[in-house]
Amino acid sequence: MSALDSLRGRLTISVPDAGRVLGIGRDASYAAAARGEIPTLRLGRAIRVPVPKLLELLGATPDMSEAGPVDGPAIATATDSAA
Repeated sequence: MSALDSLRGRLTISVPDAGRVLGIGRDASYAAAARGEIPTLRLGRAIRVPVPKLLELLGATPDMSEAGPVDGPAIATATDSAA
């Protein structure tokens, strides 16, 4: 199983887990997260790495075939409202 396969079905991972995917150590992972090089979410005291953003950083796309289509309301963008 590859490091990217281990991300399947997960929305967030820990900073050290993201480091393992990137091939760097724990301390380097936290340092990269502090510099903004690894995308993070702060939830209380916990720091999590969103898997879709990590895959985007790696140039990989998440396998959305299992999720199916996303239905929901359309969201207006700033350019839509300015017209």
